[in-house]
Amino acid sequence: MRTNFQLLQFVRSVLIGIAIGLFDLVPGISGSTLAFIFGIWQRLIQSLVYFFSACKLFLKLKFAKGIIEIRLVEWSLVVPVATGIVLSLLVGASVIGVVLEEYPQSLRAFFLGLVLGIIPLAVRQLTRWSAKHFLLFCCGLVLSGGVSFLPLKDNADPSLLVIFFAAMISICATLLPGLSGSFLLLIFGLYDSLIEAIRNRDVVTCLVFIAGAWSGTLLFTSRINWLLTNHRENTWFFLCGLMIGGLNVLWPWANESTRFVIPNSIEVARWEILWFGVGILVASGMRRLVQNSAK
Repeated sequence: MRTNFQLLQFVRSVLIGIAIGLFDLVPGISGSTLAFIFGIWQRLIQSLVYFFSACKLFLKLKFAKGIIEIRLVEWSLVVPVATGIVLSLLVGASVIGVVLEEYPQSLRAFFLGLVLGIIPLAVRQLTRWSAKHFLLFCCGLVLSGGVSFLPLKDNADPSLLVIFFAAMISICATLLPGLSGSFLLLIFGLYDSLIEAIRNRDVVTCLVFIAGAWSGTLLFTSRINWLLTNHRENTWFFLCGLMIGGLNVLWPWANESTRFVIPNSIEVARWEILWFGVGILVASGMRRLVQNSAK
């Protein structure tokens, strides 16, 4: 019986990882938002901190202490989630790339409905509002909203050094719920190049990007973990502001020059409205899954 439960938990975590990876592929939303909603974000951050701490101890030849740290990593969560993320990046990059080219408005409408549908789960955690909490919430709104209005660039042939540092910066955004690493890559003009690299199995470009992402993760996770340990409630308010502030990126009829284009008629927007509704329905299913798993 316990084996069946563990198998179900493993499959559930893989599916969450796949969803997180797909979220990260779409400019405008962060996969960490989904991890935050499912209540595993802080656990993943803590496990990364233990993992990097163990690596540092191993490099210093302090094997006994390193083994203690490595055992603190929640492998039963990290392995299936990481597996799902890798699968979604390998398979989903081709699919998302094609859909973004052919049906960008419908895709954004779907994810807008999805994120709007699951954000109430995060906001529900904000129970004790104060002037400081309101200010932190507004700071999150302004930061992610400001980033979303930055102009997009086009960098068709980036150098490997540019890719490395862009990966470092974008992974820092990806680790925070509400900030989209993919959207930052769009701002840097590297999103299309990296999607193509994944689709074409460009090993060198992918390895440089992974190296940059791991470097950024190493530098950033310990800071996030410190905030969660010492200022947990304040951090939650700021993160919820981040999540809500960047939603305008998912407005279906946005373009490079105007973020809020209003369609002329419902007839023109019928498919976007349909996919928005599908996103809301999927979010409803996610909310039930989260609420059932919390019982």
